[in-house]
Amino acid sequence: MLEAVSIESTFCDSMAIQRRSTAGTDRHGMPIETWATVYSDVPCRLRPLNATELTPRNDDTLVVTHLLYASAGTDLLHDDRVVIGGTVFAVLNPVTYKNGMGANHMTARAVEVRE
Repeated sequence: MLEAVSIESTFCDSMAIQRRSTAGTDRHGMPIETWATVYSDVPCRLRPLNATELTPRNDDTLVVTHLLYASAGTDLLHDDRVVIGGTVFAVLNPVTYKNGMGANHMTARAVEVRE
């Protein structure tokens, strides 16, 4: 008989979730945007990909580098950033998947940010 394995048992990474925030204004009165860490040490799994998708805003091609898995209910939003092992990733379209017994896990596309 096979035992059910929770997806959380495969989470071998830990992430810090960063959200865009404003840190005052510049000399022209424009807001200064920065990234604030809103959660740290969040269990997750990062899986490398080789995939491309069209961005909804234009015809440029965006290279999606990874898939990110987290527990259902993780406060992860589109346009957040995550830091895993010192590498920064932009988060795209997090989606919660449900099995027959309720929420199971969430996934998001992740793009490595090279600053």
